[in-house]
Amino acid sequence: RLFSFLVSVALAFFITMAESSSEKASPVHAAALDVKFEEKKEPEGGGEDKAIDAANPTTSPPVKRKAGGQKGVKRKERPRSELYRLCRIFQEGTWKSQRAFLRSVESGDLTEIDQQVFCRALKKYKDGTLEDTNAKRVRGPGAKTMRAAVYRSFEGPIRVEHVPRPKCPDDGVVIQVMATGVCRSDWHGWKGHDDDVANHGFPFVPGHECSGVIVTVGKDVNSLEPGDPVAAPFILSCGNCRECGREKPTVCEEQEQPGFTRWGSFAEFVALPRADRNLTRIPDGVSFVEAAALGCRFTTAYRAVVQRGRLGQEQDVAIFGAGGLGLSCIMIAESHGARKIIAVDKSKEALEKAKEVGATDIVDASYGDDYVRRKVSDITEGVGADLCVDAAGFPATCENAVWCTRRAGRMVQVGLPIGGRNPAIPMAFVCGREINICGSHGIGAMDMPEVLSLVVEGRLDPKKLVEREVTLNEGAAALEDMDKGSPIGITMITKFGRHITPLKSEDALKSEPS
Repeated sequence: RLFSFLVSVALAFFITMAESSSEKASPVHAAALDVKFEEKKEPEGGGEDKAIDAANPTTSPPVKRKAGGQKGVKRKERPRSELYRLCRIFQEGTWKSQRAFLRSVESGDLTEIDQQVFCRALKKYKDGTLEDTNAKRVRGPGAKTMRAAVYRSFEGPIRVEHVPRPKCPDDGVVIQVMATGVCRSDWHGWKGHDDDVANHGFPFVPGHECSGVIVTVGKDVNSLEPGDPVAAPFILSCGNCRECGREKPTVCEEQEQPGFTRWGSFAEFVALPRADRNLTRIPDGVSFVEAAALGCRFTTAYRAVVQRGRLGQEQDVAIFGAGGLGLSCIMIAESHGARKIIAVDKSKEALEKAKEVGATDIVDASYGDDYVRRKVSDITEGVGADLCVDAAGFPATCENAVWCTRRAGRMVQVGLPIGGRNPAIPMAFVCGREINICGSHGIGAMDMPEVLSLVVEGRLDPKKLVEREVTLNEGAAALEDMDKGSPIGITMITKFGRHITPLKSEDALKSEPS
């Protein structure tokens, strides 16, 4: 504790000295700092990477300025990537490495970094705005690193870093990610609610609903080629276990899930195993954003409403929770001819969005459970809904979904429960009315073309739910912001780096893992 206090005092001393010396710095010194760390606004229509590249070159050029009556003076700056490395050593290292670092500064070993440059860089590192530019800016099989959003502990900061590009599995592919959604399930993983992330270990990259272009193909892949635009469900089944043998891939005993069992798609590239079995080519007329939206929320909604809920035409359905999944359930129900589509939520904004995307009736759950049950009964002429779907995962939404189901109706639990008390299910009510309660997870890869066809035919428009397209940094921040509540609609990451144009097939390789 004493040493930590002394380290804090030393750092505060550096900052104070830097601020006080900045006014007294020689013109040459000030000029060098201005070139190195000048704050620049992002140019309109540009994007974050253009601003980064303009303000922060990999190695700063020599500075040539005139100061007073002197001739031009050259000053060699330490590469930005080296500053990033040193800041990371200081901020995330052990107390021993911090002490060694401070001693090296005091002894003059790090003479190329003055106090002011280091303090400014450390502040940017803490804010997450100091970029590591040490990586090659190469797109294609020759690239060895990529930009990815990484967290190193549960609930720890999610920072965009340069990390090794994934190796291609023998039975899989590497895709250049063109779009990936920010989903509440990723938040659960980041919060530590998912054992798969804990079993994988840190560092970790989230993201599980994605689309992209194949850039590398494993030697055992037969049905896909470099350059193919593809999408995948988040469940990558094995095809060999007992459940896959029963054609139940959604409960595969050896399933892989990007963003949970392996690094996910909050990155420029992601490796997807079992490609022949699980990846689907994106048909003409479907964008990368639409295909990514289908990867989790819409396919999960399709599984819950159509496959598990068996919704028929002219039947009534009540959706409890109008977040991204609930709104997707509403749109799937509309595309399959439901008579009445009832949206139940506490958020007035969410209920308004529900009406926009197809809900025929809305119920404000903020008035309490009794009000919700009475209102759903009134809307359904006193019999209840043929199908009730809990798309939120709260005890109250689960309980209300059961109570609002008609005799011999179906209740589907698809929202992921988030802990706390278990819902109180009225089992006597369930038995007496022969209510069928079932769980629902995700969709099998063989059903992905069926959902894509809804988009091609114009029966489903996933773009209605995409509220905004963001950069990788903004997507990482949006995931952390889910601590404050669920956003309305889908946030989609579509800007990953300087070069986002998908690779051409001739630029990719069919090779063994490197």
